Amino acid sequence: MVGIDKVTGGNWVCKFADEFSSTGLGRSKWVPQTTAASGFHSGNECFVDNSKNISVASGYLTVLREAAPFSCATQFGNYDTQYTSGMPRPTANIRIGSFPSFTTTS
Repeated sequence: MVGIDKVTGGNWVCKFADEFSSTGLGRSKWVPQTTAASGFHSGNECFVDNSKNISVASGYLTVLREAAPFSCATQFGNYDTQYTSGMPRPTANIRIGSFPSFTTTS
């Protein structure tokens, strides 16, 4: 593993890693954020916990937006949308700016 130098000296140390070597989302490291539980969405989609939207295969985490009519239930009321999407977030407390990279497709 290549070290990244700190401005103050020394190297940053990796404290969270996932090689996505399992056949599903590692729930000990990741939790899907859902619009139903949080009320959060970033547009006209509904974040859901669904293998069509979040999948792991061959060492890659894939997050998809799927176009299909959907009634999204939230704690603030329901809304109809044309899209569902996945939004996995790490269970670890990670600093902003060091979020792990993953593959997104649509």
